[in-house]
Amino acid sequence: MDTQNTPVHFRLWHRDFWLLALANMVLSMLVYMQIPLLPHQLMDEKLSPLMTGCVMGVFSLGIFVLGGFGSYWVQKYRRNRVCLRAILILLLSLVGLLLIPDLEKIRFAEVRNWLNIERITVFYIILRLLMGATFALAQIVLCSTLVVDICESFQRTEANHSSNWFGRFGLSLGPVVGLFSYKYGGTDGVLVASVSLGVLALVLISMVKLPFKAPDDDVKVFTTDRFILFRGWPLFINLSMLTFVIGLVLSVEWNLQFFVMMMLGFFLALCSERFAFANADLKSEVNTGLISIAIALVLQHIGDAASIPYIVPVFVGFGAGAIGSRFLLFFIKLSNHCQRGTSVSTYILSWEFGLSMGVGVGYALFYGKQQMMLMVALALLAVVLLVYNCFVHGWYIKKKNR
Repeated sequence: MDTQNTPVHFRLWHRDFWLLALANMVLSMLVYMQIPLLPHQLMDEKLSPLMTGCVMGVFSLGIFVLGGFGSYWVQKYRRNRVCLRAILILLLSLVGLLLIPDLEKIRFAEVRNWLNIERITVFYIILRLLMGATFALAQIVLCSTLVVDICESFQRTEANHSSNWFGRFGLSLGPVVGLFSYKYGGTDGVLVASVSLGVLALVLISMVKLPFKAPDDDVKVFTTDRFILFRGWPLFINLSMLTFVIGLVLSVEWNLQFFVMMMLGFFLALCSERFAFANADLKSEVNTGLISIAIALVLQHIGDAASIPYIVPVFVGFGAGAIGSRFLLFFIKLSNHCQRGTSVSTYILSWEFGLSMGVGVGYALFYGKQQMMLMVALALLAVVLLVYNCFVHGWYIKKKNR
């Protein structure tokens, strides 16, 4: 029986690893906190559900804009500075998003008349596109370059696994911080929380000292190195479909309780790796995660018990955590020598593309149609299950290199 044979506990490595891992979590929180908040702001600005979905979904296109330049930049400049500048631009674009409603307070009538709903929508789309581009660049440099460079070669798989778990927890922690700050501080509270998280991410990465590394000869300005692993396209599509389903689920107006319980699901998935799936068949973790999400969708569709709002997010978090962790290791083991960074970047792109596209489509096509959305999500999940078991898993076993 083929087992994963991958350690899943966090080792107490040197200080720099923990600084980068925490920075990854804070960076994820900064972006994910907008999932439950930004759509309400857009609709308050009189954007239709369709345009709201477009603004949310355009993030999924932005993540591919700068990745091809990442390898050139991290060799030409100091690696941590590339990440810091990307986070700074990300933070500025996010602040711009939050301040757009204040444009209506402009006193000059000519300017106010010029700022019609169409132009405001364009501003939102441009800023979301910029957010996607800078967030993807920052995460790619952070997770596929900085984390790898500070660890010994025998530690790198576990380092990637552990640091990405920190980022995964950001999917639940970010909305918790966002909803909490909005509840007690309104829009100004969200702005303060966003700036605080952005500054914290900058400080954490600045504390890691990385020596300048001489660039390779004949460095290309645009390359797929450290950007995307084309030979991993079956894994990319399969994971994107799964995170698309999760994005659909998150497009429903969930409350603070949902994301707190989702965090519990992540924690259970992390524990299950250590105690339940440590020596299990490779298929078991992915299939268990898919079944867990399917149960959550079914319960939400047909259940009316008082416990349903507590159970559903736990199952969603467990499924997303288990599948995301397993697919990361699939990408790493699929890569050839010196392609670790590229494989990790491809995993990040796949996860973020499906998630943000799912949120966008959820608002654009299924706003106010929760039952229809759940049926579509269940159908897509069945496709993911069939594709994984009938094609992707067997293909991966034949193609893996580690």
